[in-house]
Amino acid sequence: MPGGMWDASKIEVTALLKRKGKRVGVLPMQYAGTPSQFTGTWDIKEAGLYEAIVYAYDASNGNTGVDRATFRVK
Repeated sequence: MPGGMWDASKIEVTALLKRKGKRVGVLPMQYAGTPSQFTGTWDIKEAGLYEAIVYAYDASNGNTGVDRATFRVK
């Protein structure tokens, strides 16, 4: 949440998007209005299995978090 202990206005959140092991997009994300929720829009070009590696980084203190998810687009 902006202004909170984990100030969303100071945290860079980005999704690195891959398909078949190759990067197909970089998606900067914005605070979604609910604590711990970020959002972004990406135009998917092809059906298939995708991987999203999402990281959050606070440059003021170096705190970083990373997670990974896979999803299928039909």
